[in-house]
Amino acid sequence: MQWLFLVLAGLFEVGWALGLKYSEGFTKFMPSAFTVLGMIASFYFYHYH
Repeated sequence: MQWLFLVLAGLFEVGWALGLKYSEGFTKFMPSAFTVLGMIASFYFYHYH
């Protein structure tokens, strides 16, 4: 089960890295929201599971 959480954290990390590119300095709302949620999810799966 721990491997699943690690893989999910990695996928969320890739997602927020892409979202960071498209947020254009956090000036676009949807990519910025996606980026922040991806960061939270990634850190959650890395640190709490």
